[in-house]
Amino acid sequence: MLTALLLKRWTPDEAVVLVEHSPHLGGLLGSFDYGAYGRFDHAVHMYPQTGVEELDRLPLDLIPEDEWVFLKGDRRERAGLYHHGRLKTDNPFVDLRDLPDAVQRACLADFMLSLNQNRPFDQPVSAADVTRARFGSVITEEVIAPVMRRVYRRAPEEMHPMALRITPLDRVAFFAQDVVEDVTTSPSLRARIAYTDQRRLPLAWTSGLGGLYPKKFGMQTFVDAFEARLDALGVRILKNTSVAAIKEARGYIHGVDVKGKEQETTLAVDHLYWTAGLFPLMRTLHLEKPQLPTDPPMRTVIVLMLLEKQLDMGDLDYFYAYDDGLHTYRVNNYYSYCPDARRPQGYPFSQELFMEDDEVASIDDLAAHGLAELRQMGVLHADNPVTFTHVEIPRVGFPRPTLRNMAFIKALREAVADRGLQNFMNLGVMSEEGVFYQNAVMARTYFRMQEQLQAACRSRAS
Repeated sequence: MLTALLLKRWTPDEAVVLVEHSPHLGGLLGSFDYGAYGRFDHAVHMYPQTGVEELDRLPLDLIPEDEWVFLKGDRRERAGLYHHGRLKTDNPFVDLRDLPDAVQRACLADFMLSLNQNRPFDQPVSAADVTRARFGSVITEEVIAPVMRRVYRRAPEEMHPMALRITPLDRVAFFAQDVVEDVTTSPSLRARIAYTDQRRLPLAWTSGLGGLYPKKFGMQTFVDAFEARLDALGVRILKNTSVAAIKEARGYIHGVDVKGKEQETTLAVDHLYWTAGLFPLMRTLHLEKPQLPTDPPMRTVIVLMLLEKQLDMGDLDYFYAYDDGLHTYRVNNYYSYCPDARRPQGYPFSQELFMEDDEVASIDDLAAHGLAELRQMGVLHADNPVTFTHVEIPRVGFPRPTLRNMAFIKALREAVADRGLQNFMNLGVMSEEGVFYQNAVMARTYFRMQEQLQAACRSRAS
């Protein structure tokens, strides 16, 4: 959608066609709609600021500014963590003070010693390599490894460093608030040690960026406004349609065959922008599958619920769960950042569980399983009636960020590049190394398209 909008803004005389496989635009930014029970988002999704003025202005061009909730500054996203049998609301990072005294001392001693060590990495770099360099071996084994094995069912030696950001493990909490204020004046230590109370984090130490969420609940509100703008600009939108084949000759794409439920046609192409991911692209281009081992994705089970009262999670927008025996990855409180989320049947929440395929198949009632884990964690009490539950299992599971999977994705990118397609641009998640989060995807899309169009203008001028 962003690619189509930028093309229409920057080249208004060109015809732009957006081909969408599903019945709806927006992907994970859309919302589930259950009629009388209302809308639920796919977990927590917001419009992230990027620092690029045109991108950050976009949502305000689509929906008036006074109809947005701004999650930045003093009202940044608030995340917590359930670990060692209790819910921490001050920050989402593992707190070493929860460990036995002897282990705490060993962690701190090894951490301080690791600051003096310059450890060159042997490729490929694993999450374990990074955490040993950042924190030392003791923290890696006592803290990082158990979390990795619980969440991803893999050891940190098997994981790509990106996993440390997806599951917030790139910092650890060590000290009381008054001590951390002194310690984190050092940039080197601030990069490693979590600020104990996220609500007191100096604004000067933040990126200054945040997120936006519609005051009218549901990111579908934004998606609908976006689609209406594309339609008004003359973008032709083909839903329930897939790219069946790409027609090329001598490295130049001249058409694409598209197939919908009711028709098949060939679209003439001057330039093809692909945003649907590398795996569909591999199939469409008939690329030879890299002969590399991979790790299967986790199944993501989303339990959506309405409760008569709020979960006992304070003012958190969401929290992660790391304890053994749990499948819960994250619990999300929509009402915390959007009061309009509440409806007559109660307060909406969602719970994301990571499971293996056989676990999903063996649990008869996934909603009951999720609710039982919330009760086990002490955030859902007996006096809080559940008025609605529903389970969604996305068709595509959560890709494990392992070294093997990242090597496979890199090989796919290289195979696409080796095709030498002149009028083709691969955009979107993991189209480049490290381009994963929505703000990074948006910013990189913006700059790559800008560079390509500027080059085309220079070529015509010469």
